[in-house]
Amino acid sequence: MDTVAGRVPVGFVEAAASIPLINDGKLKAIAVSSQEPIPQLVNTPTIAQSLGGEPFEAVSWHVLFAPSQTPE
Repeated sequence: MDTVAGRVPVGFVEAAASIPLINDGKLKAIAVSSQEPIPQLVNTPTIAQSLGGEPFEAVSWHVLFAPSQTPE
């Protein structure tokens, strides 16, 4: 949201969270981190394509966490 508001110039965010903002014109997609373009952003190149074919891929990891005293 700080990128949408103009407080942060760029962001690296999971596609699912950003596609609605891109479709609404609030963010501009520059590149995707997957090896293949994603169907929801057909005109957005991969980072590898933007780097002239240099290998690049980044995947998302998610962790569900809670305070350390949380019961099992």
